[in-house]
Amino acid sequence: MGALRDTSIRWKLKLIIMLTSGIALLFASAALMFRDITKTRQNLRSDLASLAQVIGANSIGAIVFNDRGTAETNLAALSAKPYVVLSCIYDSDGQLFAAYVHQDEKNRLSIPTLREPGQYFDGDYLLVFNPILQEAKVIGTICIQYDLSGTRKEIYASVAIFGIIVSAAFLIAWLLSASLQKVISRPILNLTQVVGSVSEQKDFSVRVPKNSQDEIGVLIDAFNGMLAALQSRDQKLQEYREHLEEQVAARTMALSDTNKMLEAAKEAAESASRAKSEFLANISHEIRTPMNAVIGFSELLKPLLTDPKQKNYLASISSGGKNLLSLINGILDLSKIEAGKMELEYEPVRPRALFDEVHRMFTVQAAVKNIEMVVDFSGDIPDCLILDEVRLKQILFNLVGNAVKFTEKGFVRIEVQKRDSVAGDGIDLSITVEDSGIGIPAKYHADIFEAFKQKDGQSTKRFGGTGLGLSITKRLVEMMGGTITVQSEENKGSRFQIVIPHVSVVPAAAESEALPGTVSDDIVFDPACILVVDDLTLNRLLIKEYLAQTPLTIIEAENGEDAVRLAKQYQPDLILMDIRMPVLDGIEAMKQIGRDGATRDIAVVALTASVMEQERNSLSAMGFAGFLDKPVTEEALYRELKRFIGHVARRHEPQEAPASDLTPARFDLFPQILEILENECMQRWTVARQNLFFDEIDDFARRVNALGDAHSLAILSRYGTDLSAHVKSFDVEQVNSALSLYPRIVAKLKSFYLKKKKESIDGTESK
Repeated sequence: MGALRDTSIRWKLKLIIMLTSGIALLFASAALMFRDITKTRQNLRSDLASLAQVIGANSIGAIVFNDRGTAETNLAALSAKPYVVLSCIYDSDGQLFAAYVHQDEKNRLSIPTLREPGQYFDGDYLLVFNPILQEAKVIGTICIQYDLSGTRKEIYASVAIFGIIVSAAFLIAWLLSASLQKVISRPILNLTQVVGSVSEQKDFSVRVPKNSQDEIGVLIDAFNGMLAALQSRDQKLQEYREHLEEQVAARTMALSDTNKMLEAAKEAAESASRAKSEFLANISHEIRTPMNAVIGFSELLKPLLTDPKQKNYLASISSGGKNLLSLINGILDLSKIEAGKMELEYEPVRPRALFDEVHRMFTVQAAVKNIEMVVDFSGDIPDCLILDEVRLKQILFNLVGNAVKFTEKGFVRIEVQKRDSVAGDGIDLSITVEDSGIGIPAKYHADIFEAFKQKDGQSTKRFGGTGLGLSITKRLVEMMGGTITVQSEENKGSRFQIVIPHVSVVPAAAESEALPGTVSDDIVFDPACILVVDDLTLNRLLIKEYLAQTPLTIIEAENGEDAVRLAKQYQPDLILMDIRMPVLDGIEAMKQIGRDGATRDIAVVALTASVMEQERNSLSAMGFAGFLDKPVTEEALYRELKRFIGHVARRHEPQEAPASDLTPARFDLFPQILEILENECMQRWTVARQNLFFDEIDDFARRVNALGDAHSLAILSRYGTDLSAHVKSFDVEQVNSALSLYPRIVAKLKSFYLKKKKESIDGTESK
C-alpha cells in the first residue's frame, strides 16, 4: 500500500480498473468452472446408473437360469464405452456371477468388493453398484467401474479455455483503462501543473481551464477562486505597503506592552504557585514532624498502659494527632487534585470485603448514637472489580462519616448496586449513602461540594469538620469518570448517590495468605547495623524504641555531615535519612555517600514529611532506595526494613488450653452443653456477627459466660468475660477478633469431649 500511495494518479486509475474487472472476471470464471465440473459429474453418475439398470434388466434371465455366458455377453457390450474398465454381476449371495474387464486393464484391476447400492469415488475411479430386481426381489447386483481420467482431461481443457478467455479479457480491460483514465487524470494533471507554476512564479493571475461540471470541475472552481482571493490580497497588500512601517511600529508597541503584562502575570502566577508549593511542603514538614513523635510514642505506650483512665487519655491524644494528620492530608489531596498531579492506582478489589470494612469502621459510632447501620449489597455484583481501593475508601469514609455525624436518630443506609454499562464494557457501579439526619436545604446543594464551604449556621463545635471532605469526594469521583448527586431536604435526611461507569470485571483471585512481618511480633530480623539520621532527638528515639526488641544495632546522627562520617566509619547495612536537616541536608549527604567508593553500595531510605508525588519522583531519581512517610508507624518501618534486611518469620506455636479449662463439673452433662453451644449460642453468635450491634454481642457474651459459670467451664467463662469487656470499651477490632474465635472454641470442646469419651471406651474394653 505504501508503494501504491506514491504512484501517479494515472497508474492508480489503471490499477483500480484492472483490479476491479480482474476480480469480477476471476469470480465469474470460477463460478462457471465449478458449475461445469459439478454438472459433468452429475451427468456421469446419472448415465452410469442408467447403464447399470439397463444391463441389469437384460441379465435377469441369465441370473435366474444360471446362464453365465449370456451375462458375460451382456457385460461385454460395455466395451463400446472406452472408459468403462470393469463390470461384474454378483448373485443374491454376494458371489461373483459374471465379469468383464477391459483388455488394457486385465493385469492391473481386480474385482471390487461388493458394497451397498450407490455410487462411490475410489481414487481415479467411480464405482456404481445397482441392485437387479425381479418382481421387487433382489436377485443380484451389478457393478460398473468407470475410469475418471477422461473426465479430468475434459476439465483441464475447460480450465485452459477459461484461462485464455480471462487473459484476453484482462488485455482488453488494460487497453480500455489506459484510454478511459485520461477523463479523470488529465484535468487533475493540468491542475497540478498550474499549482506548480503558481508555487514557483508566485503569479496568482493564471487560471486552470474547466472542462466539466463534475467534482473535478468544482475543485477547479474552488482553486481558481482561491487564486482570485490571493490576487486580491496582493493588491490590497500593495495598497497598504506604504503605511506598513507605521502600522508595524504601532502594533509592535502594543504587543510589547501586552507581552510585558503577560510576563508580569506569568511571574506572579509562578511565584504564587511556588509560594503555595513551598507553603504546603513546609506545613507538611512542620506538622508531620511533631506528629511523628505524638502518634509514634502513643503506639509505643498503648501496650504498656493497663489503667482504663490512662488508656482513654492516650486514645484521646492519638485520636487528636490522627485527626490533625487527616486535615493536613485533606489539604494536600485537594492541592494535588487542583494541580493535576494526583493519579489513581487501579487494582483488583473485592467490593463486598471493602464495604464490610466500611460497615465495621462506623458500627461503633452508630451504636453509640443508637443509629441503625445497614449495608444493602446487591447479590449480582461481581466478586472482583478493577478500582482504586484507597481512593474509593476515602470517598466512602467521607460520605458515611458525614451521615453518621449528622444523624441523631434513625438510620444510615449504604446501598450498592450494579448497572449494565451502556458501552457494554464492564459494569456501572452505583453507590448510595442515605441517612435520616438533619438534611441540607436545597440552596446549599451546590455549595457543599466547594472547598471549605459548610451550611450556614452549622455548629462547628458540635459537628466539627473543615468543609474539605465533600469537595475532595466530588473531585475523586470525577477523576474516576463518575458523577455524584445529592437529594436532601432540611430535617428530612440526605441521599448521596455515586455512579462510577465502565468498571472492569476480573476473575476473583484466590485469597492470599497473610504474610508474616506485618507487625513486629511476626518477624525476626537478622543482625544488622542501621544508621538513623534526623536532627530531632525524639524522631531518632522513636525508631530506636520501635526496634528495641530486635537484634539490629542502631547508630544515630543528627545532621548530614555526621551521617557521611559515620557511614564511612561503621559501614551500616541501611541508612534512614531525614531530608531537611541543618549543617548538611539529607539529599547532599546521600550524594556524598554515593560518590564515596566505600559507601556507594549502602541503601539510603528517605525519611520525609512530604507526600507530594513530584518530590517522591525527584528523590527516587536522585538515588534514594525507598521512602518512609512521617509520622513513621511501626508497621511501615518493619515493612520497609524487610526490603533491605534479612529476616525470617517468627513461628507462633498455638497454646493448648489446659484440660481443666475444658472439663465441666459434670462430664455426663457435656453433650447437653455442646448442644446449647452448637444451637442456641451459635444462632446468637450468627446474628451478633452479622449485625454487629453491641447490645446483641453483649447478650451473647453474657449467655456464654453464664453457661461457663453454671458448668465450671473456665474457657467459656473467660471468653464471655473478655468479650463483654471489649464491648464496654467499644474496641471494635478486639470485638471482631473475639467473635471469630467462638467457632474454634466450640470445635475444641467437642474434640476434647470425643477424645475423652473414646479413652473411656478403650479403658472399659481393656478391662
